Amino acid sequence: MREEKARKIRWIYGICLSVYTFIVGALFIVQTWRIFLPGGKGNYTAASIAEKFSEIALPVWLWVAAVVIGGALAIAFPISKTKPKAYVTTQIQLERLGARLLGGEDSDGKAKKERKFRIALGIACAIACAVAACVALFIMLDKSYVAKVDREFFSGTNAVVDRLFSLVPWGLAAFALAIAAAYLIEGSRRREVQILKAELAKEGKIAKAPAKPKTEQVENRRLVLIVRIVLAAVALMLVVVGIVNGGMSEVFKKAINICTQCIGLG
Repeated sequence: MREEKARKIRWIYGICLSVYTFIVGALFIVQTWRIFLPGGKGNYTAASIAEKFSEIALPVWLWVAAVVIGGALAIAFPISKTKPKAYVTTQIQLERLGARLLGGEDSDGKAKKERKFRIALGIACAIACAVAACVALFIMLDKSYVAKVDREFFSGTNAVVDRLFSLVPWGLAAFALAIAAAYLIEGSRRREVQILKAELAKEGKIAKAPAKPKTEQVENRRLVLIVRIVLAAVALMLVVVGIVNGGMSEVFKKAINICTQCIGLG
């Protein structure tokens, strides 16, 4: 009962922390947009950038505290971990079943058809992704490209950022096609596994795999917990030292100079 309650508490807290993390990330994006949207070198100073980010300092520090509390909850409400069963991929299953069959083929030739289907699907997916890559390359190298958004932030540097928006549909299409192909290929492998198992059952060769010898695994959880606490304490101490000796402000200034001077955003 206690473990079930601990699992529920950590699950609810994890969801809340995930949502809050998304909100804090959105605040960073909004503040960054507010810094660079007006344009002009006068807006890219350490003082102006520090002012914008100081507006979201409270939510950020609350997020840090929430992460620390989450770690404390994980220690206070531990959940026993059961060793998961070893996962054997369909590819390994096919190799093992093929080695047990005479010639690695079934009598009906269905396994061979499944392999041909996977090869054809892989070639088609590769061709489609190559076409999407060629279109993306053409858009990026087209010198006659006209920016769709008339803003300095978008149209500068040969409208590179604006071009990226034109590439999003092609990238999403290639990604969706790759996911669909992977799903169909995995389904084909599973069908082939069933075909080979049925063939072995006809020959009477189905037998349980020999059990692996049990090896005793002794884990010193207390030692692992002590090491984690020590590492966390050392990391926290170094962070505090960096804040006290001014190292954090120096890193912040260098980051601003790199973004606004070296890279050329300013």
